[in-house]
Parts: sequence; C-alpha cells; structure tokens
Amino acid sequence: MRQAQALAQRHGQQQIEAEHLAVALLSQDGGVAARVVEKAGVAPATLLQRLQQAIEKMPRVSGGGAQAGQVFISSRVSEVFNNAEAEAQRMKDEFVSVEHLLLRSRA
Repeated sequence: MRQAQALAQRHGQQQIEAEHLAVALLSQDGGVAARVVEKAGVAPATLLQRLQQAIEKMPRVSGGGAQAGQVFISSRVSEVFNNAEAEAQRMKDEFVSVEHLLLRSRA
C-alpha cells in the first residue's frame, strides 16, 4: 500500500487507484503477483508498462487546492480490499494476502 501511495504522490494524484496498487504488487522483487500474471500467460513487464501508461493519463492535482501528502483510497481500491477480506474469511485465513487481492480483484 505504501508503494501505491508513493506512486500516486509522485504523479501528483490524490487517489490511490487499482492501477497504482497493481503496479506496486507487480514491482515487488520475487513477488507473487508477477508470477501469477506470468502463469496466466501475460508478460509482467508488458502489463506493468500498460498500467504505468494508464497512471500517466490519470488526473493530477496541483496548485493551492492540492494538500501535500494527502492521498485517499478510491472506491475501486476499497472494493478490492473488501473482496479480498471476504475471500480470506471464506478460506479461513487470518490475514489478507496478495493472493486474496488477486483472487478477488476486478480492477
């Protein structure tokens, strides 16, 4: 989440969107997300590039109305987390993990 937040802040965006979260997960060295994407037949580098292009197109906030360091979670990301938590409960897991996020993500 911190990586997604930092990514949004670097781009001058006030909301953490699903794309920020996906980039953060795919960018983790030895992370689960890249391996899952690869097993699904998609090149993680290609997906990462497309996600970064989508982030570049997102609205930016600057000037007097922008509050430095304040970043919010979008409704899409909130839904991803809610779905992941439901999946963790269904699987009787104590914690929400990357796998739960990937299983229930509709982003």
